[in-house]
Amino acid sequence: MRLTNPVDQGYVKKLLPDTLGSLIDEMAAFKQGEALLVGESIVLPSIVQIDGCTPAPSSNDIPYWQLWKEQWKELDLGELKEEWLR
Repeated sequence: MRLTNPVDQGYVKKLLPDTLGSLIDEMAAFKQGEALLVGESIVLPSIVQIDGCTPAPSSNDIPYWQLWKEQWKELDLGELKEEWLR
């Protein structure tokens, strides 16, 4: 996927053969969904377009502060303990 941090690019560059130098240099310019495929199972290193998920995942953070302020739910800790020990 797109890799714009020079330190990260240098790390990836060290992991890959020198012959892939030009492909690695393009990582900062990848469009959304593009990725560089390399590895033992890949015959020819390639830049590919990965289709998005349908439906798209919901990756929003939970409203933890709002939930934290709510009253604690009615919990029977003894019952929970018994269930866990089963």
